[in-house]
Amino acid sequence: RSFAIAGAASAAFVTAGVTAADLVFIAHSDRQPEAARQWMSLQVYDLAGEVRREPALPLAVLDRGAPALASFVRRQAAPAYDVTRADPILELKAWKPLVKEPTPWIGRQWRATALAAPGLYLSTRWAAFWQALATPHVEACAPVLVGVDPGDPRMLVAAGLAARDTDRDDWDGDYAAAFLRTPVFSHLAWGGLALVLLVLAARDVTTGRRPEMIATVGLIVAALAFAASFFVISLACDYRYLYFVDAASMAALVQRLSLRGKA
Repeated sequence: RSFAIAGAASAAFVTAGVTAADLVFIAHSDRQPEAARQWMSLQVYDLAGEVRREPALPLAVLDRGAPALASFVRRQAAPAYDVTRADPILELKAWKPLVKEPTPWIGRQWRATALAAPGLYLSTRWAAFWQALATPHVEACAPVLVGVDPGDPRMLVAAGLAARDTDRDDWDGDYAAAFLRTPVFSHLAWGGLALVLLVLAARDVTTGRRPEMIATVGLIVAALAFAASFFVISLACDYRYLYFVDAASMAALVQRLSLRGKA
């Protein structure tokens, strides 16, 4: 009972903190509809993937309410669709004018398609999620970044930074790249280890041997739940997105090894 009460209170405090932080952020923002643009990006990415799989997929909502968007999805977004990331769509010349003022028509079409063809939606989502989870094309998932990316020079100047790519950076990159096709850079490997450690921690808690292991159980469950959320929102396979799974597994492993040492 005390655990349930403490858990509920913790969840309430976290929710209140996140809500307050979000309100403060919005109050100091430029008032641009970035959240709406981000959701629209995801929905266009999904629709493009679905049309890429089923070229004859009807887009009745867009055809009726926003024919220009229907044409964009069919003729530009679908051909540019890349299962590893949304960038090819977001870099199309026609994209920025479309998202300048987000429209509800994309969301309506996205919901209509998901309800009318749930199998198509789920298979399209699974393909994108698998890229983030298993990284079968790991080189496309930005697993290693070294140096200081030139990016936007104005942002670097504002931050007091300068672009950097030294021999040491190259050495670091080459060293890390040598492990790309090994379990070191595998969410599946770390996730599998996390499941094993979760079972061991849960056993310790339920048998009363180590009740403090409830924190480890919470950590691993949170990491796995966070990773699962990307089934819905993933639109790029960047390795860092699911790094929480790797880090949680590493932390739980170190704790398990330390317990063995004490035993």
